[in-house]
Amino acid sequence: MRKKQVKIKVNQSIVYADTKQQDNWHFQVVGDLLELETFSKLSYENEQGQPVVVKWQIGEEANQWIVEIKQGGNQLRFNPEQVTRAQYRTEQGVLLLTIHTSSIRWGWEQAKNGHTRRRLTIDYQLLVDDTSVGDYRYVLTYTD
Repeated sequence: MRKKQVKIKVNQSIVYADTKQQDNWHFQVVGDLLELETFSKLSYENEQGQPVVVKWQIGEEANQWIVEIKQGGNQLRFNPEQVTRAQYRTEQGVLLLTIHTSSIRWGWEQAKNGHTRRRLTIDYQLLVDDTSVGDYRYVLTYTD
């Protein structure tokens, strides 16, 4: 087991299905990394001060990642091998989401300062009532 604080960069982009407009969000924060043999987990607070937990592990297929993101009372599960579903609470009520994960990529590179920079990228589509909300890309980069 390994636990330490890391610098985190989060980038989220959405291309909305109905208008094809794109929104992008970027922020940086310090978070806690926990690495175990079976999974790894990053915990941090988003821009609104809500706790976020990102957990990833190898799926049944070698080199196939499964990722869970918990934020507030919501949890999204990403698995390229199967469609997943989630009940997503909003101020307007609960949305029943269908999640089509097209890819999960995991990589690392050596930074100029000698630290290791790791990057988790998730490409997915969200649907409500079989109607696409948009195409999403979530990129989580952290440096130890």
